[in-house]
Amino acid sequence: MWWTIHLDGGPRRVNHAAVALGDAIYSFGGYCSGPNYDADKDIDVFVLDTVTYRWYQITPRKARQAIIGTVSASKLQEEEEHTRLSGYDSDDVHPYTIAAENPRYKSVPYQRYGHTVVAYDGKAYLWGGRNDQYGSSSDLHEYNPETRKWTSIPVKGTIPPARDGHTAVTFNDKMYIFGGFENSHRLYSNSVYAYSFATKTWEHLTPSGPAPSHRDFHASCILGNKMYIFGGRGDEQLTYQEMLDTYCDKLYALDLVNNEWEEVKAEGDRPSGRRSHSMWTYNGQLYLFGGYTSTNEKHFNDFYVFNPETKTWTRQKPVGQDPSPRRRQCSAVVGDRVFLFGGTTPEKDTQKLIDLADMYVLDYAVTLKTLAAKRVVEVFPKGVESLPYLGYRMNEFLVNIVRPNTITSTISPRANYFG
Repeated sequence: MWWTIHLDGGPRRVNHAAVALGDAIYSFGGYCSGPNYDADKDIDVFVLDTVTYRWYQITPRKARQAIIGTVSASKLQEEEEHTRLSGYDSDDVHPYTIAAENPRYKSVPYQRYGHTVVAYDGKAYLWGGRNDQYGSSSDLHEYNPETRKWTSIPVKGTIPPARDGHTAVTFNDKMYIFGGFENSHRLYSNSVYAYSFATKTWEHLTPSGPAPSHRDFHASCILGNKMYIFGGRGDEQLTYQEMLDTYCDKLYALDLVNNEWEEVKAEGDRPSGRRSHSMWTYNGQLYLFGGYTSTNEKHFNDFYVFNPETKTWTRQKPVGQDPSPRRRQCSAVVGDRVFLFGGTTPEKDTQKLIDLADMYVLDYAVTLKTLAAKRVVEVFPKGVESLPYLGYRMNEFLVNIVRPNTITSTISPRANYFG
């Protein structure tokens, strides 16, 4: 394993959500400090061309529109009841109109953080998350990369309460969500819900076995037919956010076929409890990077591997420049590479938090081309202008692995690639 590439100038975001669709990575929303962030706008979408390592900002082709016809009657009734209790009279705007104009009921999701996004049948599905102005969401949105359009999906069944800081995975034709923080109740969750893409129906699952404690900002991954859960933030009172943050260092697995929880008795050099870390799978193993604990105000950049066959954790150090300690970053796997980007890190001197716009690439099967390119860059440290001519494609590759990104709304020459 090699950390092969480090580039700055991408989307400056924390608590965003990302997913790989083909060999492109789409990043949705998140938060950042600074003048270029507007929480009142539609959610922003960035796409990474993993061949050229270039980021682009995507603008949906159709403006956000109200879809009152797909809003459930129960939601409208909730709006009406809320308005009535707040002092509604006949001279005010009708509560159904309020509901129709509410950003929670638009086809394009509002800007948010702490949401999840998964890939299914070539599309991205976004659920949950919150915004300090509009609160948490329980609506499901579909993003089509071919048309660059959003669709709000009408659903039925037992819809999960709105939340953020949960996780979502896909298995067969379903999306599974676990945990999170229900802001309206100030409540940590350890519930499991399944959404069927075929029937557009939500189901509340009640697995047997020892369930993980209530938590948010944990991480989850699919290995085989199991959803693995690690880390996250809870409270010493177990459910409500009132007392002291706690961080779980146990590994759990939910058998999605038998609907049964298992506390995995893992051995080896285990990661400590943390939140806002990254976790992914590759070649049948689980990988974990980074995160944070408020117990001693520590940000991590450690790297662990879990083998499900031996149930053993191993701490490893890939070759190359490690990412800086961070939390709230995103990661996505494309082929033999992992792309890790964004997040928050403390300044070395002041410990003031900095929102990051950089990207690291971890390569499990590094090529001779990449190693040779890295060596050429080391030999010619004055920049891309000093590089010798090695052929158009090689020079283009050298420039792309050295030149920082500059976010632009212009689609790359590989426009058909992005739809």
